[in-house]
Amino acid sequence: IYAYLLTTASSINNPDALVRSKIHFDAEDLEYPDFDIAILCTCRQFYAEALPVLYGGNRFHFDNPESLQTFRSDGLVTGSMASPTNRWTIDVPVFNFKKNPPGRLTLVKKLCLTFRDTDTTTRGRNLPPETLQRHIFSTWKLFFHQRETSKHLEYELKFPALEDLTVDCRGLALEGKCLFAAALVAKFKTTSGLRKLAVAGVEHEKTLNRLKKGLLRDDGTFVVL
Repeated sequence: IYAYLLTTASSINNPDALVRSKIHFDAEDLEYPDFDIAILCTCRQFYAEALPVLYGGNRFHFDNPESLQTFRSDGLVTGSMASPTNRWTIDVPVFNFKKNPPGRLTLVKKLCLTFRDTDTTTRGRNLPPETLQRHIFSTWKLFFHQRETSKHLEYELKFPALEDLTVDCRGLALEGKCLFAAALVAKFKTTSGLRKLAVAGVEHEKTLNRLKKGLLRDDGTFVVL
């Protein structure tokens, strides 16, 4: 029943625009009319049972790190907790009745990232491939290279439940060049490994092998698009 009410076969693009409520998607802004999130408000038990279906049963698609950050915590109440080193106190989102630094990302199992130029000041200017790549990489730099400091830990994006990842690099115009594989592995490596990894726009054989070895479980599915 939960899957029927709360999931769609299509990727949910720009889901950060849909999270205006303190506990769930804003029904009035939802692009998928088949969703019926009223069940989340029925009682605490239904909420706890249905929430993992909503966030774990759908595929979320992002093309910039700011959207990821908004999706992680926008509209959620916050609570204070000690940093891992106990050197300071930080404010973290309260999600699923718990203080969860990853916020909504705590339950996300299917994720698609598209690396492309979303800057309106440069888009359409026919930049040289190297310039375009540097511009896009700079946009994602903080996402991949956050440090455990009082400034960044509060905003760090992690994906503890991730099982299915699609990385679309066609907008980078790599032309066989190496990708930032080490940063991707460091960011998305899970304890048990991904069940599925799909990569688009990458032809560099060593990069593909590194991603496969670093992210995928032994019996996982690897797809080059």
